[in-house]
Amino acid sequence: MKHIMLLFLTVPFLQDVHLENITSAINQGDLQALEQYLDDKVEVALLEEGDIYVKQEAVNKLKSFFSQHPGATFQPVHKGYSGGKSSLYCIGDMKTQGKNYRVFMYIKVEEGRYFIQELRFEKN
Repeated sequence: MKHIMLLFLTVPFLQDVHLENITSAINQGDLQALEQYLDDKVEVALLEEGDIYVKQEAVNKLKSFFSQHPGATFQPVHKGYSGGKSSLYCIGDMKTQGKNYRVFMYIKVEEGRYFIQELRFEKN
């Protein structure tokens, strides 16, 4: 019984660690840290432009976006599981040099690994 309780207490902690790593990477514009969480194909929407990209193309798009919008601060507002804990979402606010954006993330959880499948930045 103790093992089952420990498992239930550990799962939310793991979610928070991975989500914290992802939000920290966005906050710092750290693409190397963010890249390890991107799925092989990821939907990236940057303001008016968006598509499904292979991982390296997505990294290049994000790199360009972060270089054009330096000094970002990202604050999660809503987060949680969906799909019976097979995925999680995070919605937050990002501020850069006088501009505000709403950030949406959809993350697939598979065998203890976290894969960003969708990442959107919209004007707020």
